[in-house]
Amino acid sequence: MEIIYQVFDSFWFQAIIKLTLGFVLAGIIGLERSSWSKPAGYRTHALVGISSVLVMLCGEYMSKIYDIDPSRIPAQLLSGIGFIGAGTILRDGFNVKGLTTAARTIGSYLYWA
Repeated sequence: MEIIYQVFDSFWFQAIIKLTLGFVLAGIIGLERSSWSKPAGYRTHALVGISSVLVMLCGEYMSKIYDIDPSRIPAQLLSGIGFIGAGTILRDGFNVKGLTTAARTIGSYLYWA
């Protein structure tokens, strides 16, 4: 029984669970977007979800090993996701397209963080 507790408590097991959940949940959001033929569908949201979880895990791992602030690395992700989101906003005269996509992309980062 002790071995099971050690496996479940290990960083690597928890990392695999977090990566899987990030991929599945972000993929569900992307599938919903794809079903409405919107930009930034399944692949985009799955990649954003996985990369957000990976960066958060890197910050968590570095804080355990090197005793640094765990939010330093993930804080840089927000500006990167914002850059991706800003690239999806298009203006055509008085019409603006892609604003919802940008908000969802940034919102999905904040959710995974």
